[in-house]
Amino acid sequence: MPPKAKVWLITAMAAVIGNDMVAPSAIAQSARQNLGFADYGICQPDTIDIPLVLKGSPEVDQGQQQTNAVADQVQSLDNDEVEFNGNVQIVQGRQGVFADQVVFNTKTRIFEAVGNVKFYTPNGDELNAESAEIEMDTFVGTAHNAGMRFVDHDPVFDQRKHANFEEDYSMFAPFKKRDVAARRAEDRLPAADPGTYVRARATAASVDFKGGDYQLMHDAVLTNCEEGNRSVELVAKQIELDHVRGIGTGKSMIVKFKRVPILYFPILSFPINDQRKTGFLSPGYGYEEKSGLILEAPYYINIAPRFDATVTPRILANRGNQLYGEFRYLTENSYGSIRGEFLPSDDVFDEQDRYAASINHKTRLGKNWDLDVDFQDVSDSRYLSDFSSDVDLTSTTYILQKADLRYYGDAIDFKVKASAYKRVNDNVSIRRQPYERLPQAELDLKEMDLGPFRFEIDSEYTKYVHDDTTRVDGARLRIKPHLSLPLERIYGHLTPEFSIQSISYDLENNPTGDDSPSVAVPIFSVDSGLIFERFFKRSDNVFMQTLEPRLYYVNIPDKLEQEDFPDFDTGGGSTSSFSHFFRENRFFGGDRVGDTHQISLGLTSRIVDDDTGKERFKLSLGQVFFLDDREVGLSPDSPAQTESRSDFLAETSASLSKDWRVRSFARWSADQNELEYISVSTDYDHSRRRNASIGYSQTTDVSKNLTFDLDLPVSDRWQLEADVRYALRESELRSATLGISYDGCCWAAKIETQRYPDGRGELKNRFMVVFELDDLGQISSQSYSQ
Repeated sequence: MPPKAKVWLITAMAAVIGNDMVAPSAIAQSARQNLGFADYGICQPDTIDIPLVLKGSPEVDQGQQQTNAVADQVQSLDNDEVEFNGNVQIVQGRQGVFADQVVFNTKTRIFEAVGNVKFYTPNGDELNAESAEIEMDTFVGTAHNAGMRFVDHDPVFDQRKHANFEEDYSMFAPFKKRDVAARRAEDRLPAADPGTYVRARATAASVDFKGGDYQLMHDAVLTNCEEGNRSVELVAKQIELDHVRGIGTGKSMIVKFKRVPILYFPILSFPINDQRKTGFLSPGYGYEEKSGLILEAPYYINIAPRFDATVTPRILANRGNQLYGEFRYLTENSYGSIRGEFLPSDDVFDEQDRYAASINHKTRLGKNWDLDVDFQDVSDSRYLSDFSSDVDLTSTTYILQKADLRYYGDAIDFKVKASAYKRVNDNVSIRRQPYERLPQAELDLKEMDLGPFRFEIDSEYTKYVHDDTTRVDGARLRIKPHLSLPLERIYGHLTPEFSIQSISYDLENNPTGDDSPSVAVPIFSVDSGLIFERFFKRSDNVFMQTLEPRLYYVNIPDKLEQEDFPDFDTGGGSTSSFSHFFRENRFFGGDRVGDTHQISLGLTSRIVDDDTGKERFKLSLGQVFFLDDREVGLSPDSPAQTESRSDFLAETSASLSKDWRVRSFARWSADQNELEYISVSTDYDHSRRRNASIGYSQTTDVSKNLTFDLDLPVSDRWQLEADVRYALRESELRSATLGISYDGCCWAAKIETQRYPDGRGELKNRFMVVFELDDLGQISSQSYSQ
């Protein structure tokens, strides 16, 4: 590194949080989560007990403040000097000196303090020294054998509570482990103390003060670890602290871990406040089996208060040089980011140029108009598996590219969407790729009252395009007016409804030869239900139990000409949900209206805590009785459904305690006298650090699957994480992640192993080690084996 090179010790780039940008130094913990480390708040910040006399307004000019002095003994000396002895306190505004003995010159306004010297700067920083000579008004002087604690007036926990730790699925950062698992609960952080919190601490042979906002430390040791922890230290011949610029600069600085030197910098600059600054971010070091040694040096550009950019050159030893860039913006009505990376002539990938690009934009165009753009692209189908360490990304089959324009009015809702899919798995046939919608327009007339009736219209026009030229393309128009008569009371409801679902097409390459098929299907339904309540008492707690019978009647005549319609986006839907059996249309999507003449019967009972309103238990039972056969299928050769009744349905959920919850769903076939499907899961959610879930699902003669997730603190600093997916019928591990991490507050380490599907029918193994020093970057490694 050149002698005059400067490195900003910033762990992460500034992030858009709500309508503000947070400084890189303020979200250091966010980078730890990106690497798979979770900030659990186990490191409590130190507080400085500043005497009340120092808690004045920081805006007051110190030169206009009255100086107050208190001591056990006071005597006047020659040469305009006054000597204070015993419990000396000399205070001016928000600065003051405390010592065993102080000699103060009333003419020069210089004090000489000896013995247990403690001094507070106007900023609130604390100095402890054997002795000090400082001019009171200008705050110019020197302290000897000093220790300092640098403070942050905004509580550290406030920053953590407002930081956005949620990381989106990203195709970038090739060797960083993205921790995108949703944390189901947050640790309760202590209430913000009105005191001042320690940001860093230092010791020095001497400290020169050149005003209240500037210190020069000689033979200094600086650390951001908590009190008594010397795991990470910066040792320098000289450290300059400029509080006005928010910059600290160390000369001949050595970084020590566990008192062992690991890095050396001739000149090193770092932030000492929360202001964003242009400069190099923390360097990264990594290893991956195919890419080899990976080095990166991100450069952060603070363009404006709400605009920033990052340019990151990377060296991938086996592949070549890669360049990553990101631009982020936040305006009054918009926010978003543009990201991209480019690797020319990948030596491991047949010298091909490789790239990834992403645009994420959200804007409010007017009072009722919104626009969202989410575009991602990669150069080839192997890109994600080569450059991402996230299991969900490496097994991705398609990348979605979409743009949505929406209008929300008092009478109508209007949406225009465009969506396309990029296939990133060569093992998946192009014929199976979803249709692109270029465009899709929805116009809905909102529900309006017509006397006792309610009327609304849903309409949609979609242009479907497919890369497979053998598949039918074309446009589809759907219009559905509704007319209902809701009769609602506190004890129940009765809602008859009549609607007409019309579907028409303008097709190309239709094998049936009819380019403009259409159909109009009348739909009549009646939804009714009652609510019975009773109260009971258990262990001094009052509960309310409900009994809610429901009857749902639907009559849709068969229109067999639908079987010649294309299948752009339609399927039978999932039958593992209770609500599925209380829908009008048994098909999901817009190409079919399933004929049916049925009565759905359901019975739900709930137990609700009368004090909190929390649902403690719920049981739903139901069954569908078909009055006619169902003829309409997804294709002409689909057999008619002749069953006179559905499986018997049961769905339960229970809150066993504050932390435990159990859910289950089952379908029982009376004809086969067996369970067709069952799923059971239990969730333990105590805190962000301590949660678990176990799930079991079985489909008769098809599959039996077990899932297991665990976050468990082994101790205050050790954390165990596990995520397992196991197929019991095949006795096969589908995917598994096991990791253990240690949080040393100012440093962290993690070991993780994974077994995951790569989206091409193969299982791969990954082993990863990450070591991170707060504000000093990270070292990571990954290895793969087949």
